[in-house]
Amino acid sequence: MKKDWHIFAIWAAVSALLVFGLLAMEQSGCDTRTSRSAGSGDGASVDSDDDSADGIGAGGRKKDRDRKSQDDPGSEDGGSSDDSARANGLPTVESIAAAVSALRGLPLNAAIEVSYIDREELQERIEEDFAEEYPPGELEAQGQALAALDLIPPGTDLREELEELMVDQIAGFYDDETKELALVSDSDELDVMNEVTLAHEVTHALQDQSFSLAGLYPVEGPGMADVNMARLALVEGDASLAMTEYVEAELSLMDMFNLGMSGGGSLLGTSPYLDDSLLFPYLAGEEFVAQVKEKGGWELVNAVYASPPESTEQIIHPEKYFEKDHPVFLALPDLLPVAGAGWEAVYDDSFGEFDVRQLLAEGLRYRQASEAAAGWDGGRYSYYERSDGAPMAVILLAWDSNEEAAEFTQAMAEYLAYSYCSEFEFAERQFPILESCDGDYWVMVKKGAAVLVARVPDRTLANLLPPAVLGVRPPEPGFADNIQPGNVLAAHQGG
Repeated sequence: MKKDWHIFAIWAAVSALLVFGLLAMEQSGCDTRTSRSAGSGDGASVDSDDDSADGIGAGGRKKDRDRKSQDDPGSEDGGSSDDSARANGLPTVESIAAAVSALRGLPLNAAIEVSYIDREELQERIEEDFAEEYPPGELEAQGQALAALDLIPPGTDLREELEELMVDQIAGFYDDETKELALVSDSDELDVMNEVTLAHEVTHALQDQSFSLAGLYPVEGPGMADVNMARLALVEGDASLAMTEYVEAELSLMDMFNLGMSGGGSLLGTSPYLDDSLLFPYLAGEEFVAQVKEKGGWELVNAVYASPPESTEQIIHPEKYFEKDHPVFLALPDLLPVAGAGWEAVYDDSFGEFDVRQLLAEGLRYRQASEAAAGWDGGRYSYYERSDGAPMAVILLAWDSNEEAAEFTQAMAEYLAYSYCSEFEFAERQFPILESCDGDYWVMVKKGAAVLVARVPDRTLANLLPPAVLGVRPPEPGFADNIQPGNVLAAHQGG
């Protein structure tokens, strides 16, 4: 999902997920200093009936003596080290900022001013920022494009959905334009939720002072959605890992339990795609940064800012980043001359490995979807709409090899058969076409390591798109005799 504005926020549900991950590792006896993954994958949702932080007991502010003595062997009585936010008692904004600076290894070059706002003020701020950052119709167009792939329900008001989720979930944010750091709270007391939120947002301020976030994100220009999600995953993953390490160093098990139970709320939008696209930069980003840090410490993480990840593929598979597996930048031709009168171009942007995986996961097991999406090398998605509301959704994908492309087409055929109650038909002088139970048509054609997938309102258009996009001809007579029914892999090899 495209999201390219200058507010770097932390979701309450993300804090809860990361803390629950730490708790799980504590219970299992795992060394959390070397195992940073939250254990919940790239995206998940937490549901809690308690939206307050009032459940923190008096003992929650005191370090667990045994646990602290393990983390700080030099302190026999379990006291705090000099770098601790609690070195001189209860934490303050200044002590938290100093502790995060020491933990993260980034200098505090300027004082950080912290303000407190309530949910009503947050809503006003979000509405203003949306009006400023998104031109009229942009989110509406994106919503139509996502709905055409059934990634969100038809008719979803994407702007309203995002605003509601943000107002409900944002616990704090850092604005790299105004340098404002705000905590969303009904009081200006540094309870545990505010403390942990501050640790995350202070990391953003430190990133900005050292690397200039405005120069890193967003990347302007067409087709940059996947690049921007990857860069956001670096920034948010870095802050999430620093926050997780701060929690481990500063909070007792009681603190962590109460934070996990009280801070999460529910991040449940209208679709798994929307939820996971919001969580991906934090959870998958933290795992990416953790693997970078394991390889070369915070110094190597700092170096990544000079050469940031280029795709969600590199976030999902950090080895691709180190191997410098650069994505292929794809562009689709203007298809209005092919479609004919009455059509309008609505949306055009990249389609990354994250998007492919989420699309397949709508109808396949998550593991199968992930395996089929691996091997992605580039992607583009264009959406057109006819005057009567009929959709034309066109996806062009490049893969690392013919074999990877074939694996995707097989998985995509299974997904479509499950989701649209039909299978591909193979006829002479026609491309493989699936007539869905809702009356639309899907066409899928493989040419070497490139694959075209499109949803259109009629067979004629389904047969016009492959020549226009891939430059292929309809199959020759007799080809259908050489394939098995439902096997799209042999539908059109084309090289």
